[in-house]
Amino acid sequence: MAIKRDDLTIQHPEHLHEQSDGSTRKQCALERAAELREKIKEYLAEKDQIQTGFDLVNEYAAARSKILDVLGASDEDWSNWKWQLRNRIDNEEMLSHFVELTDKEREEISEVSQSLRWALSPYYMALVMCDKPHGSVWMQSIPSKLEVTDTHGSEDPMAESWTSPAPGVTRRYPDRMIINVTN
Repeated sequence: MAIKRDDLTIQHPEHLHEQSDGSTRKQCALERAAELREKIKEYLAEKDQIQTGFDLVNEYAAARSKILDVLGASDEDWSNWKWQLRNRIDNEEMLSHFVELTDKEREEISEVSQSLRWALSPYYMALVMCDKPHGSVWMQSIPSKLEVTDTHGSEDPMAESWTSPAPGVTRRYPDRMIINVTN
């Protein structure tokens, strides 16, 4: 018997379904482990270089402290979701207090802000500050001129207008829906 997928074939020796001694099963398990290890060898070679949240605890604490200082806030404020919403970073001037921006970046962010609304909570700003400039968190958070110059996109790439029973509501499945609470 075999299970096949595009990148994976698992052979189940027929004799394993019969009574067999533990050494046969153990040998098959060891061979399978070696096969799987081989498939992830590139990851294993790089995994120690991949940062995790545990590696950034001190950086996050420093970023959080800087944000609290700039906004004149307390630890109690930080834990208050209403404070987080009231103190969103939503313009390049405020953003520049927390991350270094080139003149070109400031200009582009200001330009994007004229047509797209964006904002970062102080909590998320701390995560951006821990990321390298133009890293993955930065790219998901800081507005880019590419967002307003993309000419290849579609206004409705998932044909949501066909699954919308009312404005601002999208239905994909019988038991759930998406409610768009912003523009």
